[in-house]
Parts: sequence; C-alpha cells; structure tokens
Amino acid sequence: MGDGNGLYQDAAVSPIPRKPTDPDYGLTLLAYGWWVRLCERVGEQRVVHQRSFPARDHGGMRGAKRAARTWRDQLLARLPQQARRNGRVPTLRPLRPSRAGLAGVQLVVKRQQGRTDPYFVAWATVVWDQNRRSTQHYNVRKYGWRGAYLWAAYYRGRAVDEPLTLDALRALRSPSAPAELRIWLETHGCFRRVRYSDFDEPQ
Repeated sequence: MGDGNGLYQDAAVSPIPRKPTDPDYGLTLLAYGWWVRLCERVGEQRVVHQRSFPARDHGGMRGAKRAARTWRDQLLARLPQQARRNGRVPTLRPLRPSRAGLAGVQLVVKRQQGRTDPYFVAWATVVWDQNRRSTQHYNVRKYGWRGAYLWAAYYRGRAVDEPLTLDALRALRSPSAPAELRIWLETHGCFRRVRYSDFDEPQ
C-alpha cells in the first residue's frame, strides 16, 4: 500500500510484485487485451484509476499493451514532484510472489489445519476475462509435477491467444519442487515423464 499521497499498484493487478521501474508496472494481461489499475492515496481515501485496452481496438495484443503502458505513464507523470523526491510513491503492497515465475501460473498447496502433509497440490493458471477471474487447476497427482505445470502454461497460452507450440513446451523449464514437498511428491509418484502427445499443436 502506498504511504503518503500518490499512485501505487493495486493488489488485484498481479500475483507477482512489480517494481515501479518494471515496464509492466500496474498492468494485467487479460484474455481479451490489457488492463491498467493504479490506486491513488489521497489522505485517508483511496481513488482507483483503471482502464481496459481490448486487443480488437488496438490492432492486437501488442498494440493494446503499448496503449496500456502509454496511459499508465500519463497517470504516473501526474505525481507531485515532491512525492517523487521523497520516494513515497509509487510503492507496492506486499504481495506474495509466484513460485512459477510465469505470469498467471502459480503453485497451490492446501493442508488441513495441524497437518504437515498436503491433501491437494496443483499448478493453477489465472485468467481475467471481462474483469472476471477464472482459475484452472491441474493436480500434480494426476498430471505429475512437470506435467501439471506444463498444462497450466498450455491453458494460459490458449486463453490469452498466445498458444505454446510443442517445442516451446519441451523447452519450458519447470520450477524446482519446494523442499517441504519433495518427499510427498516422490511418495505419490509425481516425478514422472510428460506425455507430450497429449498436447495439441497450435494451428
């Protein structure tokens, strides 16, 4: 959350914290384009500035991203110079970074209260469509550790109209399993080969 007056990236924007110097600061990739959401702290009040940039209105996803960045930069340029000198804004809310490092893909681990071993582990992909959040889970016990990760990435790519080819999937590095999960994953046979034949090659 921002302290003082000024703009800061809202928690709804991204599961991955972004620095103000990040070119995608305040931007979210949607199924149909890009979305900008910045919050302005004015005293005790919060003012939300947001706008979506559909790909169909900007000649495709790249054009929508350029338009979103331009609009975001215009917002940031309005910040008082004094606030910039004091380094108060823009700042970020404390967000939990994704284990994946791949936008829109995250690891989900569910445990019962008081239990060490999880009862559900999955790779999940999050897609925004018309400002609605949709999550698709891929259970590692069904797909395997790497397989579940690749299925989440594959679904994500199709949802945002950037499908991954089979070569791209093979080249995609899956994150290392957390140390606290390795024994559980090995016990349930989650480290197994991926059947790339199950994926359809983009047309």
